Amino acid sequence: GHRVAEREERVAGEGRRAEEELRAAQALHAPLSDDQGILAATIHDALSNVASDRGDYDLALVESRRARELREALFGPDHPEVATTRNNLARALIGLGALDEAEVELRGVLAIREAALGSAHPMVGNSLTNLANLADLRHDFAASVAANRRALAIAEATYGPDHPNTATIHNNLGRALMRGGDL
Repeated sequence: GHRVAEREERVAGEGRRAEEELRAAQALHAPLSDDQGILAATIHDALSNVASDRGDYDLALVESRRARELREALFGPDHPEVATTRNNLARALIGLGALDEAEVELRGVLAIREAALGSAHPMVGNSLTNLANLADLRHDFAASVAANRRALAIAEATYGPDHPNTATIHNNLGRALMRGGDL
């Protein structure tokens, strides 16, 4: 109990310090050239991640939406950088319980990554894992199993059968099969 409270306090303090530093960087780069726009989007994404880590999903949503606006203006809507930002946006939406909106974002991330990187790229596997996790939250275990199986095939081809990422996906797949009644 006491150690958990100490760790939570330390993480919260680190999050506050990280946010202070990111806000300072943001203020320094207020007039945006294209390069600074990229930096501004990166800062907004980082602030979104800090806020999500703290459980402040409202702030995370604001920051990730701003990052998405900037990245889409710089790169267009189908760029892998936009996919990363949309993934962060989905994380905030999941934290707020907006699962339908999160699914739209995660499916968009998957489409961008498949088009830009190919269907066997590890980032596509990451997107599939995120969709599987969302399906788990919805108790849609058939969808979770299907996404986990695709992610597993990518992980095995990319990392091999003994890699920790592959083991994690095996675990996720097993849990989804068990929870879906496929023992």
